[in-house]
Amino acid sequence: LPQFGCFHNCAFVRIHKAYPLQARRVMHAIWGAGQMAWTKFIVVVDDDVNVHNEEAVLRSMFANCHFGRDIEMVNGPLDILDHAAPRLGAGCKMGFDATRQIRGEEVNGIAVSAETRRSSTPTDCSPGALPPNAHAPQFGGGRCVFVNVEKRRAGAGAHAIDALWRAAPEGSADFVVALDAPGVDLRDWQRVFFHLCANVDPGRDLHIEKRGSDPISATGRIAFDATRKLPGDERRGQPVRDYPPIIEMDAQTNALIDRRWRESSRGGAGATGR
Repeated sequence: LPQFGCFHNCAFVRIHKAYPLQARRVMHAIWGAGQMAWTKFIVVVDDDVNVHNEEAVLRSMFANCHFGRDIEMVNGPLDILDHAAPRLGAGCKMGFDATRQIRGEEVNGIAVSAETRRSSTPTDCSPGALPPNAHAPQFGGGRCVFVNVEKRRAGAGAHAIDALWRAAPEGSADFVVALDAPGVDLRDWQRVFFHLCANVDPGRDLHIEKRGSDPISATGRIAFDATRKLPGDERRGQPVRDYPPIIEMDAQTNALIDRRWRESSRGGAGATGR
């Protein structure tokens, strides 16, 4: 349960895959298991990936996933405190099958070999190839891009996603996260993923690049509008509820907490009792 998911919004799971679509079965088992039902995002990897190494999990995801084929979406209960849920305690959840694909997993008619089109050769997403408000983390191999937008009106996140897809090189930016957090350094990927997990309902805030009228012809590019939603950001019939302000502690408070943490670690009962 990675920290950026606040321990209930995201789970990494590894399995020894023995048959097609087993990763999907595991996702649904988690969504049906007590308080794990609240888990908004699940990533399933093969058993040779260390799930406690978060970057290793993400590297596996971007190496193996075709986002037109390897995602699972369900509707169900969510944490009662999830402000991104379109309805109180109810919304959409998403799973990523990041295992190595095998015959029988041609979901949406997309061949098992399709992922090599994008992941076999890392695409150039150097700073010069992206807008100044965007960043491509190294673990994504050019497929993952973060973009920070100034949100003054509804729809700004969606417009930023479309603009990035137009500007990014062909074969890149398969997984985009748009957020409105001016103080967040986009190189701090854990902060970016915190905003993704906290501010997104996949049923409303997932964007899929399509070409033509056939939904199967999706390019495999997806994006998440992880901005704080405003009236007018409703999509697919899913409403928007009030988003809380971001709470930030000042430097003095942070320093005090760090000092007391060190005292607690060193001093045992004497330090913790003060």
